[in-house]
Amino acid sequence: MKFYSCIVAVFCSLLFQAQQLDIKKLSDKIYLLNNGLQYKKSQDTLIGLLQREDLSPRDHIEVNILLSATYKRLQDYTSVNYYLSKALDIAKENNCRDLYNIINSHFAFSYFDTHDYKKAAGIMEQIADQDYKYLPAEDKSKILMQEGYIRFLDENFQAAEEYYRRASSLMMQDNACDLPIVYGKQIQLYFAENNIAKALEYYRTGVSRAKRCNILKYEMYLAEVMMNTYKERKDADNELKFNHIYDSLSNIYKPTENLQALHLNREIKSKENEEKEKKEKWRIFIIYTLATLVLVFIIIMIVRYMLKLKVKNRENERVIDEMRQLLAEYETEKARNIDQQSKLTSKQQLMLEMIKDGKSNKEIAIHFNITESTVKYHIRNIFEILNIKRRSELR
Repeated sequence: MKFYSCIVAVFCSLLFQAQQLDIKKLSDKIYLLNNGLQYKKSQDTLIGLLQREDLSPRDHIEVNILLSATYKRLQDYTSVNYYLSKALDIAKENNCRDLYNIINSHFAFSYFDTHDYKKAAGIMEQIADQDYKYLPAEDKSKILMQEGYIRFLDENFQAAEEYYRRASSLMMQDNACDLPIVYGKQIQLYFAENNIAKALEYYRTGVSRAKRCNILKYEMYLAEVMMNTYKERKDADNELKFNHIYDSLSNIYKPTENLQALHLNREIKSKENEEKEKKEKWRIFIIYTLATLVLVFIIIMIVRYMLKLKVKNRENERVIDEMRQLLAEYETEKARNIDQQSKLTSKQQLMLEMIKDGKSNKEIAIHFNITESTVKYHIRNIFEILNIKRRSELR
């Protein structure tokens, strides 16, 4: 029985193994890959994880959020919203309420980047009403920055600066590499206030931070802010200067080419996954078929063992009944005291005669319709009563 139990345990462990992702480690890996413009590696890693059958719903959500962040780097907001929608659907299906605000904050970032400030503001207002509940410091700082920019658009510069200050403070504690995106907004604010010196100071500080963190996109963003600001101020020389900087950085970044490569890679991966799914279905079918056959074999062996045990129990019960009957007969013969000179019962006397005639234990058992074990028991009693040790002494 222990052997069969071990087999069942082994099959169960093979069929139901599950591993949990280290989301923090994965997030750091994708962050570094994206900073190094290795978007294809990010995509391969994340899409590969989504194919795993042992992935928990929460891990599924986190991986989709990371995929959306990868496409956001390349400004493909259709894909960004697609993966965020998948994440939100899974969160709702599995009642992961603590992830709602995180997913919605990324929707707000997407709408903000595409200048759909009305949608972004609506989501940010909901998150603020919940006091930024469950929101990581990194996401909260970006929401504060965007809230500041909404106030900047309303020309409420004092409120905007306060939100930027709170956002910068959080980023400095949690992820200082994201500071250039706040600095870009502060540059616009200080230009609007005609504080050109402070705006240029934040530009230089932002570029220095972006270089130190090896985030080319932030360098491009700061150059774009400066270019557009000088364009609004009709300063053609400075506009051209920062246009050259932006173009040179864009040639390195190549967002369009990288995006095309990602979409092509996704199509290839999709076809590969279809083939993989077919093979996986056959593999699972074979495993479950083998497991079923093994289980059926185990059940058959258990049933056979139980039947043998039942037959053996019946035989033992029969022997016990015969012993009881023998004892009852012996007591009856003793009470009647039929033969004072012989202590043998009538059955024992008949057996004694059969033994003298050379009958075997099997023949005696058949004659009396009892088991050989009972015959042996009778013979042992007869020998004890007659005080003999072997059959030859009867003669």
